[in-house]
Formats: sequence, structure tokens, C-alpha cells
Amino acid sequence: TAAPELDPSALRAALDDLVVRGAEVWDAPAVALVRSGQVFEGSIADNVRVGRDLDDATVAAALSAVGLWDELLELPDGLETRLVAGGAPLTEMQARRLSIARAIAGGPRLLLVDHVLDGVEDRARERVLEALVD
Repeated sequence: TAAPELDPSALRAALDDLVVRGAEVWDAPAVALVRSGQVFEGSIADNVRVGRDLDDATVAAALSAVGLWDELLELPDGLETRLVAGGAPLTEMQARRLSIARAIAGGPRLLLVDHVLDGVEDRARERVLEALVD
């Protein structure tokens, strides 16, 4: 049976004294929501940093946690490979893992993952799940 669609305005989460509802999730620094393999035009490193002051070690650790580090280093320009809207030259599954790496790099205390792992191959999904619960 397919999971029911949720109304984002009905979402509620509590973390310590922080309570977030609906769209507030996006603004809460302790919470990250990953819903799709959203990729921005720019380099792979830019896609992990998204304007945050993250050092190279943090970017590398996040990409390693989701099993992308070695795959991305095989690209001709490595982490400086330019991505276009839609994620090319990454596959859809790599773009999904990149979105999770972006969230992990921010160090949220609560990470909400909404169907982004659907369709990810078993071995890669297991690695991501291990990173999320570590």
C-alpha cells in the first residue's frame, strides 16, 4: 500500500524546546527536510555548501557518508564538476544522495527524509541509513 500524502501544513515536530509546524521546518536551524534529489546549477561542492561556510573536510565527510565520495572523484572535474538543473551529469539516484549529503553537512539535530531513498539501490540505501543513525 502506498503511503498517504501528507499536508505539509499539518506536519509537527518537537526537538527539545523547539516545536516546528508545516513550512516552519524550512526555517528551523536544528531541522533539515529532504524531499527530493534537488540539484542547483553550480559545482557539486556548491550543491553541498549552498551558501554555507563549510570547509572541504565537512563536504567530503557528508559525501562519504552517503557513498558518493569515490563516485564523484571519478568525474573529470571531481567536486568542481558543474551540474545543471535536473542534476546532469549525475544520475537521479546520485542526485538524491547528494541532497541527503547537503542536509548532513549542515549538522541538523533532526533530519526528515521523505521518500528520497525510494528507488535507491539496496547497498547505497543501507549506507545512507547507517550514516543517518550514526
